[in-house]
Amino acid sequence: VFTPKVSMSWNYNQDSILYAVASEGFRPGGGQERLPGVCNDDLIDYGFVDDAGNAAPPTQYDSDSVWNYEIGTKSRMLGGKVTVDGSAYMLKWDDIQTRIGLPVCAYGVTTNLGEATSQGFDLSVNLQPTDSLSILASVGYNETKFDVTTTAFNEGDYVPETGAPWVVRLAGDYVQPFGNDMEFFARFDAVYNSKDRLTGSLNPNSPSYQPLDMAPPDSTIVNARLGVRFANIDVTFFADNLFNYDDPQFVNHVRGVLYLEDYLPPRTFGVSASASF
Repeated sequence: VFTPKVSMSWNYNQDSILYAVASEGFRPGGGQERLPGVCNDDLIDYGFVDDAGNAAPPTQYDSDSVWNYEIGTKSRMLGGKVTVDGSAYMLKWDDIQTRIGLPVCAYGVTTNLGEATSQGFDLSVNLQPTDSLSILASVGYNETKFDVTTTAFNEGDYVPETGAPWVVRLAGDYVQPFGNDMEFFARFDAVYNSKDRLTGSLNPNSPSYQPLDMAPPDSTIVNARLGVRFANIDVTFFADNLFNYDDPQFVNHVRGVLYLEDYLPPRTFGVSASASF
């Protein structure tokens, strides 16, 4: 397998760099799971047929490939108290390995479907206002659409399982020494994910559309840590999912009958202790 990569960078001052990258990657293909006869009608609807028009379930799927084009910058300012990383990218994706849900028989098939373009950006800022405190803020955006119409998707449809378009994170870390061998620490992080786009069984224009399915809504999950470290002992009090976000992350139906409802773990408090040797 030949996977070329070309990169260029420019240190325009002592603490900053601009870069550009073009590279190709791939995923290997694989074997297809065996499907029961009850899936034949679904397979015919999607065009998996032999010369006589009978259902012909695929036995494998092929490799897909992607070209990635990226430009970005990394910069340190104010003596290292501020660090900024940012990039913008575009990916050209061919022979996409795509999982298609078969709505009647409740199985699925992986196949290679068409081409897509993925584009987006990410930006992160790290602040170090004092030796004890650091703050990180980041934002990312992605949009991935089919470039051509296929048996299962139309040109302009979003590629399934490409996630939330917006992801925003805010995190903080505080460490305060006490004496010669003790320190107090506090950490938190909050992650916001926007609502997933309508793809696959969630897309009314898709042949696999299931009107009772539900995409993950937008969510904000907050975690926190408080602790003390002394000698080789670390004691931490933690709170996961601090505000008890409890909306279902996915609801999936077959023939109108609920069979899967997925949730994040509920709010959890606890304490942990560890020792290093």
